[in-house]
Amino acid sequence: MTVEPSKLLAIYARDLLQQPEGEVVVLGRANIDQDDLTSLRIAIDANGIATPMNTSEQYDGDAEEMTHAQQWKQSCVINFYGDGAWQEAQKLILLNRSQTAYELQRDSGLSVFLASSITDVKMLTGEKFSNRFELAVNVQYTLSVTETVLRIDEAQFTTIED
Repeated sequence: MTVEPSKLLAIYARDLLQQPEGEVVVLGRANIDQDDLTSLRIAIDANGIATPMNTSEQYDGDAEEMTHAQQWKQSCVINFYGDGAWQEAQKLILLNRSQTAYELQRDSGLSVFLASSITDVKMLTGEKFSNRFELAVNVQYTLSVTETVLRIDEAQFTTIED
């Protein structure tokens, strides 16, 4: 995988919720004014440290390549702002187990687990007029690199005698 997991999650959410590209789903919260959040906006962020789960190595003797891989797990948050925020958050939660979700995850190499929590941020901050919900999910992804290596077909030893 060469794309950051938060970007893959943003693409996954956009495609699963069938939102237009570049209009609703954004990566992070940069350049979003609070006044502008009456229209639907979905912000995706990584939420902390990625944790390694396991590693593997695979050698392809025919191509003479070694693939090194490591699987990671990371917590992410998906923030829903504006009108329809609650409905879109619920839609993402429910569609996460659909056939479309499985196909999107398979194609991107990103596993998106069931939501661990949903928070009504408006109630926490004491706001009265905005809609904001934060959905916490865990994602799992694999980083890999392939290098060309030379194989040894036959061991060759030189014995030195005194």
